[in-house]
Formats: sequence, structure tokens, C-alpha cells
Amino acid sequence: MALSVSLVFALITWVTFIGLDAQKITTIECDTIPEELTLTGFLDEFTGVIEWITNIPPNVYLKLSANLFPEHLPYVELVYDSGSNNATVRTRKPLDVDTIEGVHLFYTIVCQRIGTNNEVENWRNLVLEDVNDNSPEFLQSQYSASVSEVTAIDVTIIKVEAVDKDYSPEFSAITYSLWGPNSDYFRIREGDGNVMLKKTLDYNKVNLFNLTVQAKELMGNNSDTASLVIDVQDYDTLNPYFSQSVYNGNISENQVGPLAIHPEKILAKDGDTGINEKVLYSIKLVEPTAYSNTFTIDADTGVLEVKTALDREECPYLLVGIQASQQDNTFKTADAVVLVTIDDVNDNFPVLSQSSYNISIPENFPNGMEVLQVTATDKDEGGFQGTFILTPADSPFQLSQDGILTVRNSTLLDRERISSIHLQVTARDHLSPYGEGHSAINILLLDENDNSPTFSGTPYKQHIFNNMTAGMSILQVAADDPDEGINGEISFILAGGNEDGYFELDTSTGQISLKTVIPLGVNQLKNFALWITAIDGGMIPRSSSVPVQILAVGDSRPQFIQKAYNASVEEELASPVEVVRMEYESVSPQIPVTFQVLTESTTFDINANGIIWTKAKLDYESQNNYILNISLSDGNTTDYATVFVRVTDVNDNSPVFGITSTTISILEDVPPGTNITSVSATDADEGFNGLVVYTLKGGEGKMDIDTSGLIVLEMELDREKQGFYNLTVIASDQGQPPLSTALNLMVVVDDVNDNPPVFSSSRYETSVPEDEVLGKALLTVYATDLDAGANALVKYSIISQQPPTSSPMFVVNLTTGQLSLSQQLDYETTKQFEVEVEASDGGQPSLSATTLVIVHVLDVNDNPPEFNQPYYNVSVLENLQSGSPIYTFSVTDKDEAGFSQGHFIHDSTLFTVDVPGILSLSDTELDRETTSSFTLQVWAVDAATNGLSSSALFHITVLDVNDNNPEFQMQPYSFEILEGDYMLGAPAGVGQVTATDLDEGENARITYHLSAEDGDNPYSIQQDGTILVTGYVDRETKDKYELLLVASDNGVPQRQNFTYVSIQVLDVNDNPPQFTRAQYSASVRVATAKEGVSVLFVSATDPDIGNNSLISYSLLNHSDDFHINNRTGEITISRNLDHITADRVDTLIVIASDHGVPQLTSNASVTLYLLVNDTSFGLTFESSSYEFSIPENEPAGTAVGSVKALTGSIAVQVVYSLKSHSDKFSVSDQGDIVALDMLDREERDLYSIVVEAVDSVVPPNTAVALVTVGVNDVNDNPPVFSTLIPTKLSVPENVASLDLGVFSATDLDIGVNALISYSLQDDFAGTFYIDSSTGKLTTTKSLDRETVDSYELKITATDSGKPPQSASLVLSITVEDENDNPPVFPQRSYSVTVKENEPPHVILSAAATDADIGYNAIIHYTIIGETSSFLVGELSGNITTLQPLDYESRSEYAFLLRAFNPGEPSLQDTANITVTVEDVNEEGPVFDKPSYHQILPDNSTAGTLVVDINARDENKDYDEGIFYSISGMLERDLTLFISGYLHDAKLCCMAQE
Repeated sequence: MALSVSLVFALITWVTFIGLDAQKITTIECDTIPEELTLTGFLDEFTGVIEWITNIPPNVYLKLSANLFPEHLPYVELVYDSGSNNATVRTRKPLDVDTIEGVHLFYTIVCQRIGTNNEVENWRNLVLEDVNDNSPEFLQSQYSASVSEVTAIDVTIIKVEAVDKDYSPEFSAITYSLWGPNSDYFRIREGDGNVMLKKTLDYNKVNLFNLTVQAKELMGNNSDTASLVIDVQDYDTLNPYFSQSVYNGNISENQVGPLAIHPEKILAKDGDTGINEKVLYSIKLVEPTAYSNTFTIDADTGVLEVKTALDREECPYLLVGIQASQQDNTFKTADAVVLVTIDDVNDNFPVLSQSSYNISIPENFPNGMEVLQVTATDKDEGGFQGTFILTPADSPFQLSQDGILTVRNSTLLDRERISSIHLQVTARDHLSPYGEGHSAINILLLDENDNSPTFSGTPYKQHIFNNMTAGMSILQVAADDPDEGINGEISFILAGGNEDGYFELDTSTGQISLKTVIPLGVNQLKNFALWITAIDGGMIPRSSSVPVQILAVGDSRPQFIQKAYNASVEEELASPVEVVRMEYESVSPQIPVTFQVLTESTTFDINANGIIWTKAKLDYESQNNYILNISLSDGNTTDYATVFVRVTDVNDNSPVFGITSTTISILEDVPPGTNITSVSATDADEGFNGLVVYTLKGGEGKMDIDTSGLIVLEMELDREKQGFYNLTVIASDQGQPPLSTALNLMVVVDDVNDNPPVFSSSRYETSVPEDEVLGKALLTVYATDLDAGANALVKYSIISQQPPTSSPMFVVNLTTGQLSLSQQLDYETTKQFEVEVEASDGGQPSLSATTLVIVHVLDVNDNPPEFNQPYYNVSVLENLQSGSPIYTFSVTDKDEAGFSQGHFIHDSTLFTVDVPGILSLSDTELDRETTSSFTLQVWAVDAATNGLSSSALFHITVLDVNDNNPEFQMQPYSFEILEGDYMLGAPAGVGQVTATDLDEGENARITYHLSAEDGDNPYSIQQDGTILVTGYVDRETKDKYELLLVASDNGVPQRQNFTYVSIQVLDVNDNPPQFTRAQYSASVRVATAKEGVSVLFVSATDPDIGNNSLISYSLLNHSDDFHINNRTGEITISRNLDHITADRVDTLIVIASDHGVPQLTSNASVTLYLLVNDTSFGLTFESSSYEFSIPENEPAGTAVGSVKALTGSIAVQVVYSLKSHSDKFSVSDQGDIVALDMLDREERDLYSIVVEAVDSVVPPNTAVALVTVGVNDVNDNPPVFSTLIPTKLSVPENVASLDLGVFSATDLDIGVNALISYSLQDDFAGTFYIDSSTGKLTTTKSLDRETVDSYELKITATDSGKPPQSASLVLSITVEDENDNPPVFPQRSYSVTVKENEPPHVILSAAATDADIGYNAIIHYTIIGETSSFLVGELSGNITTLQPLDYESRSEYAFLLRAFNPGEPSLQDTANITVTVEDVNEEGPVFDKPSYHQILPDNSTAGTLVVDINARDENKDYDEGIFYSISGMLERDLTLFISGYLHDAKLCCMAQE
């Protein structure tokens, strides 16, 4: 008993302990299924007893089974002893939420009473509480990415990703952050780890980022970190740069090769140090531009070379602009300047001041007298410093080293022996290679009395006649003598030939007169030769003689040598044609005679030599002979003669047809040998010239013509191969050359029904589902007939069907050939039909053909869904709101239910597809700049299970929205530009800016605008970003421009960005030094002058900067007495002046030169009075002759030039005067010559003036100098067109190139002012061209009168003067029409409907147009085919029916309407005319049987087919346009379908339209 008590107590204690350890105490049901039991309060990672099950009924069996998730069952186990009323469920392993992947654990306790099959499931839902027991972990410990420095803001660089294995979102949600040096360039999206660019990168600032990214729990403190290395890729953003902006280069003139460059060699590098792209060198510009091809630069090394030797004297300094551009992007450039100095080489010969010297002096000019002074220059540095040499050495003259030519031996100056002396002066250089310059000196010696008189107007000849009288004047002789004074006074002597004393001479005037009358007979001539001597009045007189011929003429009676002449002339020769020469006698020309044509004077004329010629063309056909009466008269006596002229025939008439053109119709089946038509031509000429023969062109050998003009068919015709023939009959005469005329004929071949219809296929096949609806068009058979009109009208019919059926299964449309289903098909009964279809034409007799149609009957089967198209192009705007529909499409299914039970499947998370066919965005937005297009495959499935499917591709294009601003590659921009005037030439490029826009299209098309706040903006910008300078840029006025650059896209709304452009103006040496005074002067006492003593200072300034403003001073001509300091401008005495023995004035020209390139200079005059107080110098001009020039038309008072006479002392005054042309010029006391009047070169172009100088010495000295003034031409005369130039022209069209003639003008000016160029004010888009130098006018392409029928062309002749003058000539050009345009119908086909039985009337007006004019625009009309039923107005184009049309006979007509014109060539157009005959209801429907009888079984059900009733109306098919109705007792029991099927019973049927 005690043991039993103890055992019970222990058992109770154990049960209590187990029950208390369990989380839940539960029970189970073993008979009915209870509700699911939810167990809560279990923490994550729980282990132990889950539930304590009590009150388990006896005789049951318990087990665990899965509930929903079999994978949950291994986590739990059931502890149960059979027969016990308690059990436990405990864990087999920790309940880890993260492993289970959920907070619910499902299991089932199954209770089964022993002996039964009934199992009762007790469902358990164990709810776990998740614990934050996992930290975030990055998928990688290190991340790296590369990014270009030009990557746009907000672009994703890389995505880092971490995961938290906690199941609950509140424990697994992660937020991201980053830090590290320069981390402000990036941001990381907290939610997804996308690292994005925050601000613009610059490789040259930071090219590597070492960052740390952190993933941290959103609701906790657990975190993880990873390293992020971002490598910045250098992008080509910077231009190259030169090591120096300005280089200096040197090379000797006349040399080629590399330049010596300072301060270092030319070198350029890429500004992007990370890329260091190779740069290529090139030459951008060369100033002066004439030397652009002189330099080359090595593209790789930058070595600058001279390839064509330079001449320092032509160009001592050059500026070479060089450019370095990146090899991979030639738009990235840098510029630099090389200032090139050309070093001097002694390579120029001296050049004398004149190419030749011309001077006149009196003969016997005294020894030692100065004749002239020569000077020489040398282009090399230092000028001419050589010696003068005079050749020949034995000449009468000598030349000093100062260039003064004087007389050495006056005895050799004898003009009678030598009138002029020609010397050569040589200027020889003082340095090697001792170059020389040569000039001729031509000295003219003035004459003394050594010339004999000279007669003028010789020979002397005179006639005297019978009416002579004593004392009458006969003629006067004249002579002149070039000597002056008495040496030139002349008297005359009758020295011989007057032996009979008929003549006398006035010794002072030279007048010869008749002293006595000379006796003369009829027609007698007497010839007298008198000798007249002229004697001058010199101390030793000189004389010359001349013969004088005097002819005395007697009476004259002219007469013909013969009285009759015979001549012949061909007709049609252009006048004048010589007919015959009349022979006659007379004393002409002493007594002139005249001829006259007395008859036929309108046709013939005679000239003064007696030659008869025609005045007009002769026409043999009009008049073939003429009789001319000719008279010969000297005014007093007349003689007559007769000329018989015969006109000979030439072939000048072409044959002429009686008709101009015609059209002939002929049936295509007429046999060869048939006469087609006959033509005839006549010729107005005679003989062979009028004999006409015929030839035929065209017809392709099927027709020929005989000698009479009869055209005969030679070969059979076939209209189907050729419907008409264009024939040309040529009638030719037999003249030489033969003439001919052409006649155009059209032979139209009319159709004959000789071709049967032909099917497009001998066999047709089609497949038809067995449930196809009645009336369904299955296919169309098609047959064609090569004939025309009714012969080609095809009709279709079915002639057999296999297998046969009680009613035809198919019907065919009579006119279209469309085969339709007329009876219901049954695949199980018949699987295939063979239908024979016949096509017959409308000819008489009719021809036909057959074809076989195979119809396959298809069994019905399920159909998959069908997209309405297999491929879709969808466009959607970026930034569209998420969830928005973007496209609607349709899907169909041929099954009965259609697609109503279907659904869609696709492979994208960005889009959703909903029934019935709506494509929408998912919870996202599209960004075109990230992804611009998507391809989505969508499957349509018609059922949830075992469904059929089909797919379609959707190509989705993301359209751009203007959501990005333009971005500049640089901010700001800086450029440099040389100052200068860029308005006259082409604009110069300053630099290029670039902005980009991530959008596309107009949203990305960028427009630039450049402006200045102060309004001073000589720059413009092109739309490629090139900045140009287009105005005047002066550094001295403004040295820097700050401009606002705005880049705008062209989207809506427009987006903009701006930056600043700074342009530095670089100095160009464009300002020469300016002296503070124009002239300087000083006096120097020779006696006290010492070496080194300062005389005066000169000073100049230059507004440029740098070397361009650095000034050096020098003397233009070397002076041995004075020296100038090149820096200070101080002039000092360089030696003692003891060698100066007389007062003199030294004029020094001081040159101020800057150090710019090119170097600019200015000069000032320095006058130094060197005083010695010596006045014995005499008086002489600085030069014995002067040459000046002045433009014509200058006003009075215009300066011509200055002369100067030297006195030897400053104290001696000089007065100047003019000894010739004092009416045109004057000279001042200072020797300045001015014009007193306006000079006209066209009136006189050269004046020789003698200037005399008189000094104030007592007695006074005098000197003379010869001044030659040339009047230079000024462009004061415009070109002038001749009034004889025709201004109205007619030209043909369609000629490729026409020579319209030469339209030239003249100009009274000379030289370049008279050089005329020609131009057209409007060349009408290059249609006309005029040679600019000759004025020849041509066309460059053919003219089209229909485009432009006339032109008014203005020709401008412009001379080359400055300013130019011009004249204009207006030409009116008319373009003549040619037949080059066919008639054109306004439409290619016409359709008209005509009711049948209407009387003939106009049914259509189809007028064509022709762009030509006149005869070429006349349009004729004709019908090709159907000429029996229709007629067209030949000129109107109105189509008329010829008879009433019958619908039942023919319902449609088709024919061609032809429009043509009679011009050459004949052109045409055609239009298709379709006439549809409209039916008029003349008859009612007719049943195919008079009555119908049918017996029905008594078990017939509603809907049973009773009988098929057919009716038709005229030519229509059965049932076409017919409605049926029932009348009778049993209407309620019968149903009549519209197709004629009667169901159930039949009494009486009515068919009506």
C-alpha cells in the first residue's frame, strides 16, 4: 500500500513538471474536425515543448502530419505512448524564423480511433516572434568602378548591395551611406545602394576616389561596411596648348629649310594630362597672305620650314599662325604665332632712278655745263653705296661720282653730224658680287639752220578743162622748214616745165595760175610737168624742188562699144549677182559718166564701172527672162544699149501634198495586197525638179507605197501585237539637191475576235472550313482576252461539278469570276470538290476556255488566340506617371468563346499587360537617357489550363522629353584674337565652344547666342559653336571683351544654360610711329662745328605695345657729316666740317621704325643750314630736268611738283618763272608748281614746261630746267554701248547652248580705267552666261518657253577704274515655241454612268491641255476602240453616244481616248474611259419553275428544309436583289428565308425586287 501511494505521487509530480514546461496545454478532437488552433508566444530560435496535449480519448492512435508546408514537419516531433491520455509536441531543432522563411509554422496532429478508417486532423498554426539576430552583409567586401569625367549629374556609377537575413522587414530593411575623401562628388541612394554622381568630375583635380559605403539596419544598429574605389577616366575636355604663345624665327633670304626658333623650339601638348593625346601641327595662316604656300610644318615634330626662298626686300617680316590639333579630334586646337624675320643678303643690284634719261641741249653746249644728275637705289640694307660709270668713255660728256653729267668736249656736239647721243650709265655695288644697274641717257641736240625746205601735200596734181580762163588759179604748193626765224622763211621759183608759158607762179604764196588758155581738141588730153623750187632765208640758203602735174582735158562723148548683150542668171541667188559688164569709151574719170537701167530697174541696177547686178532674188517660176535698156551719159551726151537676161531654173520648190495628215482604220484580218489609202503630191518646178517620187517610213515592213502614192498592205496585221502604225510618206523631187515633203499618217488596226480568253491559271485550289457561311467568296478566277472591246469582254459560268449534288454547291459571278459558296459543306460527306469554270468572250462567234477549281473542305478545329498584328511599335514619353496605360491592342480567338477567358504572360517587370489588351507602366518611371527602347514579348493564352497561345513582340520606344539642360564642356571660355578689320574679308574664327544636351532631336538641338552687356559686340557665333569676329577690333580702343554665351535647346519648354566668353585682343603692329613734328631744322656754323656736338633731337611715339611700340631711329640716306642715336633720336656731328667751303642746306630724312612684324615706319625731314658765308657758288637747278604727274580733273591750285635752284648760299634769294604753258601752270617763289586749270587727259596728256630761275646777285645769274608734266588718266568716262547693237532677240527653245552674239562697249579712258568687264544683273539661275572680258553672251542650258517665254536681260559693262563706272544694255529675249509638250488629260481615267435606252447625247467632256502655244497647242481627239457606240468631238473632246445603250446586251464599255496635236513631232496622251450602263427595270423576277411540290413526313420538326425556290431578274444571278414572301392559309406554320429556302410547308410564294 505504501509503495502504491509513493508511485502515484511520483507520477503526478512528473506530469505536473512536464505540463508546466510546455508552452501551451491543449486538447484534441478525434471525431469531428475542429477549427485550426493558433499557438502564440514563441520567440525566434525557440526549442523545447510546444504543447501539452491532455484528455486524449482511449483507443486512439496519434501521429504528426504536414499542414500546407511539408518542409515545416522536420522541425517538430510528437511524444506519445499508446493508451496514454497525454502527449507532447516538441521541437526537433530550433525554430529559426530566417531558416523557416516565415513567422508561421504549420503542422497537424492526426487522431484515428482504432478499428476505424476515419482520421481527424487537428490543425496547428504556431506563430513565432522574429528577433533581430542578423546584421547586414555586403555581397562584396570591395567594390570598384570607372567613370568618365564628363558623366552627367545623377547618373548611376555603380550599385552596392547588402542583405540582412532577418525575415521581418523591420529587421531586414537596410539604408546606405558613404563617406571618404572628396565624397561630396557622389551620393548614394539610401534605399537601393545606387551610387550616383552629385557634381561634375574633373580628372585634372581628382582622378581616384577611395570611399567607404555602409549598410545599416533601418530599425536597428547593426551595420556593415565595404570599400568603394572609383577611378575617373580622363575625357578629352581640354584643348592642346603651346609652350609659348609667340615664337621668333629667323632665316636668311634666298634660303630654304628649317627656321631658327627662339626662345625654344615649337612644342604643343594635350591639355588632358591623363590622355596626353598626340597633337598634329599645321599652319593656320601666313601674313602677308601672298606667302601662304611658302612655309611647311612637320605635322609630328612642329619643325617649321621655308620651302620657297623669300626675298627680304619684298617682305622682311612675316607672321605665321600655327595650330596644334589633337589627332583624335581635329576640333580641339591651340594656336600660336611665329614672328619670322628675314635676314638680309646682298642679292639686289643697284637700280637707277630712271630706266632711261631723256634731255635736250643746244648743239655746241659749253664745256663743264651740267646736263643732268642721276641717282641710284639699292633694296639691300644701307641702300646704294657704290660708284657710277659712264660709257662710252670717249663720249662728249663726263659723269662725277655724285651722278652729275657735264659737257667734256663741246666740239663733238654737232647736230648735223649726229642729232642725238646715246650713253649708258652704270651703277656698281660696292660689295660682292658687285651687282650693276644700267640706264640709257638719250641727249637730243637742238638744231641750227641746217635744214632744207620740205614740201607738204605731195604729190601735186590738178585737172583743167575746156572752160579754162586766163588768170585762173590752178593749185598752191606749200613747204616748211624746221629752222627758226629767217632760216625758216621760204620763197618759191618756177624752175622748169613752163616752156610754152601757159603758167605763172606767186613766189611768196606758191599759188600756180593759168597765164594763157591751152588749146584742146575733142577728147584730147595734155599733160604738163612743172618743177617748183622752195628756198629758205638762211645766211646760206637751202632749197628743194618738187614736180607739179597738170592735166588739160578736152571734150568727151561717151558711147557703148556694142549695142546688145546676152546673159543668163540662176534663180534664187541672193543679190547682188553680177549679170554682165558693159564695155564703153569715155574720158572718165576726168569727165565722169553715169549709167542708168531704164527698164526692169526694180530688179536690176548698174554701178559706175558698168557692171549690171541683181537687186533681188530672181524666181524662174514667176518670170524667166528680162530685157534691160541701159543708158550711158556724161550729162550732155547719152548712148544706149540692150541686155537680154535669161533666168535659169533651180530646184526651189518642195512637193506639196493635198492633205496634211489623216487617220485610216483597217481590220486586222485583211489580207496582204489590200489597198490602204492613196496620197498625192505636186511640185511647181519643171523637169526633174518637178518630178515627184514617193517613199514610205514606218509600218515595220507591213506596208509599202508605189510610184503613184498608193499605200498597200504587204504583210498580215495583228492588233494584239500592234494596234496602230505611224507612217510618214515622203514626196521627193529629182532636183539637185532634191527637196522633199513629209506627210504623217496613222493607220489604226481595228480588232477582230481571234483570241480566246486565257485563265491566269489552268488549275485553282482553295480550302474551305466545313462550317463556312453560305455566300462566302472562296476565290476569284481570272481570264484575260487579248482582243479589244466586246471581243475582250469575258463572262464566267460553271459547266460541271464533281462530285455532283442535287443543288450546285458553288456559284460564280458572271463578270468578276468570283466563286462563292451556295450550299452548306460537310467534311464527313465530301472532302473535295472539282469545279470546271468556263470563260467566254463577247465576240461573234464567241470563244471560250475552261479551268479547274479544286475546293478542299477543312475540318473545324480549336484556334489559338491571334494578335491583331505580330509586331507592335509603341512610343511612350519618358517621365510618364507610373501605372499609366501606354498602348491598347486587341487579341482575337476564332473559337466560340473568343479570348474572354484568356490571360497574358510577359517577361518584364517594367510593364503590365491586362485583358482585354492594355499595356501599362508598372510602378516605375521611364528615363530615355538611361534606356531608350525595350523589346517585350507577350504571350496570349486563351485558357487557364491546356490553353493555346500565341505571342507578339512589342518594341517600345521611349520618346524624349525636354528634361535636360544644355551643358557646356568648359566654363568659362577664354580666347585670343589679333586686332584688325574683319569686316571686309571673310570672318575669322576666334574659337569654338561646345555644349551638349542629353536629350535628342529638337530637345537636343542647341542654338547659341552671343551678346555683350555694353552692346559692343563685333563677334558672332555659328550654330556649330564657332565664334567668328566679323567687325573691327582695335586693341588700342578696347583690349578685352567679356561676352555672355547662352546655349538654348529647341525643346518645349525651352531649356537654357549660360557661361561667359572672354576674348583677349592681341596687339598687331597697325600703328606706325608718329613724329612730334613733321619737319625739324637747325643751323650749323661750319667754322665752330666739332665732332660729337649735338645738333637737335627728333622724337616719335607709337600707340602699340611691346615690340610694336619700341622705336629705333635711322637716317634714310647715309650722311658722312651727321649721325643719329638710334635710341634717343639725337643728331650729332660725326666729323669736322672743314671740307664744307660754302653755305649749303643738308636735308636729312629721319626714319622712325618700330619693332613690330611687319615693321612700320614714318619719316620726318630735318633741314640743316651749314653756313660758311660764301656766295660765289652761282645758280644751278638741283636737276636739269624734272618729271611730274598729276591726275586729270584735279581742281585749279592742285600741286604738281617742286623745282629748286641752288645758289651756293642761304642768303641768296631765287625767283622762278615759267617760259611756256603759263596759261595752264604757275610757279611760286619756293619753286612749287601748281595747275591753274583743270586738266583733261583726253584733250592732252603731256606738257613740257621751261622753268627759269633768277637769283638776287648783281648782276643776276639765271638757270633753266625742263619740267615734263604727265596727265594721268582718271576714270571719268563710262563705258558706252553702240546704238547699232540689236536689243530685241528671238531664240528657239530646247537648244542646249545658244550663241546670242557679242555685246561690247567702248571707253574713252586708257589703261585699267578702260578695261571693261561684263556681267548680268540676273542670269536667271545660271541660264545665261556672259564672258566677262569679251561680252559674248551665251546660254548654258536649253530654254523652255513653257517655263519662261521671255527674258529681260540687263547687261552691265563696268570699267576697272576706282570708283568703277558702268553702263547698261537691256535685251528683250523672246523664246520661240517648239512642239515639245504632249497634250495632257487632267486625269488618267474617267468613269461615267449612262442609263440604258437614253437617246444619243454628250456623256463626258474630257478636255486635254497642251503647254505649247499656237499651232503646237492645237489638240485633236479620237477614240481607240468602241467607235461603233461612241463618238468624240475632234477638237472639243466631248464624248457622245451614237445610239441608245442596252444594259441587257452590254453593261460596261471600256476604251481609250487619244489626244494628239498636229505639230512636229506629233505628241499624244491617252485616258481610259469606262462607261457603265445603268439598268432600267424593264422586267420582273421570274421563278425557275412554274410550281413546286414537296411531300413532308409527319414527323418533320420545325426548321426542316422543305424546298429551295429560285428566281432571277434579267441577267442577274439567282436570288440576286430578290426578296421572297409567303401568302396563303398556313403562313404561321411556314418560314421563308430571304435566300428562298422554305421550311415546314408551302402554299404560294411571291418573289419581288
